[in-house]
Amino acid sequence: MTISRSYLLPQLSAVLDRSQGMLGDNSELGPVGMRRFVVEPFYVGTAYGMMGEWDAFNLSRYYAIQVAKRQLDYRRALTALTRYNVDVEVANAYFQASSWKGLSDAWKEVGAYMYDVMVKEVRPLMRSGYQNPVDELLVKDEVTEAGIEQAKDWASYRDARKALAALMGQKDAGFSIPAPLSFSKTTVSIFVPGISPYVKVAAANLEVSKKYRKEQWAQHMPIVHAQAGLGNASNIPNNELKNLEGGIGVELPIFEGFRIVSQVEAASNQIIQRRAEADDAQLHVDVGTARLDRVIDAANEAISRLAGEFKDDQRALKLARYRYVNFQGPLVDVREALRDLARVRASQNLDSSQLFFGKTAKALLNGATLPAKPSHS
Repeated sequence: MTISRSYLLPQLSAVLDRSQGMLGDNSELGPVGMRRFVVEPFYVGTAYGMMGEWDAFNLSRYYAIQVAKRQLDYRRALTALTRYNVDVEVANAYFQASSWKGLSDAWKEVGAYMYDVMVKEVRPLMRSGYQNPVDELLVKDEVTEAGIEQAKDWASYRDARKALAALMGQKDAGFSIPAPLSFSKTTVSIFVPGISPYVKVAAANLEVSKKYRKEQWAQHMPIVHAQAGLGNASNIPNNELKNLEGGIGVELPIFEGFRIVSQVEAASNQIIQRRAEADDAQLHVDVGTARLDRVIDAANEAISRLAGEFKDDQRALKLARYRYVNFQGPLVDVREALRDLARVRASQNLDSSQLFFGKTAKALLNGATLPAKPSHS
């Protein structure tokens, strides 16, 4: 854009020439006009001076500047689109790591339940001779299995956190990520609304084409030139050592083999194509938003149902423990209640992760960005 603007300013040139003969013999050796008032009418001599030229009116040049401005907007939109793709990838890595953290926490929670059952119910009854000694070994096996699952999920969380750190340009993953169940419902509300990067790119490209068509059409218009020069020459017969010249000229294209007409037509066809691309971009955003809405709605529905199921499992575990202690039910009921509790807790974390990733991805797709300065309120 700066290069295009420079043509609006006068152009200043320096001329130094050694010539022989009349102007018509060697006019190609220097700028038109400068040779006439410096060299003519002498035959042999040295000429030097300064010449300034300026397009006082060139509509095509003004539209060329507008094209450059729109191209700058287009490049900024492309940068925003690249940033969007990076942000989505980072968000995906973040919520994956959060999911693994949630699964690890779920197994830790269930493992604590299992250990409590073993210490408070199974072991005392076994040592008193009221229950089968095998029961303690079975519950101990459940505690060990829960610990193994917790360790595996924690290792996956640690690796996912390293991948996230790499995407964020950090060498060390010296940070922690909360489990999905600890997220607030207002987490995504911090995003600042905006325009989808896909729509921005398409709209900016359309504006470039519109200005480019005007630039081509403006070639039909006249161009007004202004020119001035100051020169000094030797061997002038009347000893006039300095010459000053200035003038204004008008250039009007009359026929250039239909070049301008063809360029305008090509630019018009490009506008039609860019408008179709803008419609496609909006359709892409609408379809993507609808797909993410399905993810969000499904996650909300699952989370709502799992909350009730988790409470039922907690009551079932409490009842199974009571029945086992009072010799009214087998240990297998306690073990099944614990396993179901682990399954539901894991599902709650996974669905919560899907919910918040869907909300984040939807916000980013529709042009939302994080605020420049986080709010402390």
